[in-house]
Formats: sequence, C-alpha cells, structure tokens
Amino acid sequence: MSDKSEKLALRLGDILTRLFMGEVLSPEQLVADYQVSEKTLRRDFNERLVN
Repeated sequence: MSDKSEKLALRLGDILTRLFMGEVLSPEQLVADYQVSEKTLRRDFNERLVN
C-alpha cells in the first residue's frame, strides 16, 4: 500500500470511528487534525464515505 493510500485509509477509518463514538466533527477541526484541505474532506465525505 502506498503512503498516500495508507494515509487515506487511516483518515477515513479515524473519521468513521469518531462519528461512531458520537463525536460532533467540524470541517475546521478535521482540516487541522488531518492537515488536509477542505476540498479533500468534501471528497472524503461525498465520494468515499457514501459508497
């Protein structure tokens, strides 16, 4: 697995875990936590987590 794919998998897994635990997530906090752009987060939610 490439470094990029591994980071994506870890980020998505962590986001799902946090949501499952009932945490309220804000885009601003996620950008800071994962050091990604808001565009990347939108893609994560709209394309990767909904399928």
